[in-house]
Amino acid sequence: MPKLFIIDDNESRVNEILEDVERVGFTKGEVRIADNEKDAMELIASDVPDIAIVDVNLTAQLQKEGLRVIQALSDKHRGCLIICITSQGNIQLGADAIDSGASDFIDQEWAYINGYELIKQKLAIYKNLKERE
Repeated sequence: MPKLFIIDDNESRVNEILEDVERVGFTKGEVRIADNEKDAMELIASDVPDIAIVDVNLTAQLQKEGLRVIQALSDKHRGCLIICITSQGNIQLGADAIDSGASDFIDQEWAYINGYELIKQKLAIYKNLKERE
């Protein structure tokens, strides 16, 4: 199984994502969690994820710290499949997330309903890419 990073400051959303990734087949040992930009950057420096789920805003001040995290992930771990989630979405923010290296930009409510399928899809893409290597 690949390694998965969840980078989000919302504990209830992290728990929802954990339920989805466990249903897909991830174990707790394959999932690393950070709830702020500093910890996320330390995690990126110390470990290599295959898939990452990143919230755009990691503080209540809506500073878009997640975009810097996505950029760091993209720069350091080129093969990482990055899913950007937010409850504050708009077209420009989505474009910024994709420009920073995210492969997907999704609304938090959509992720709540469809998270399992999205994670399952990313896992299939990951496996397909690994088979081609």
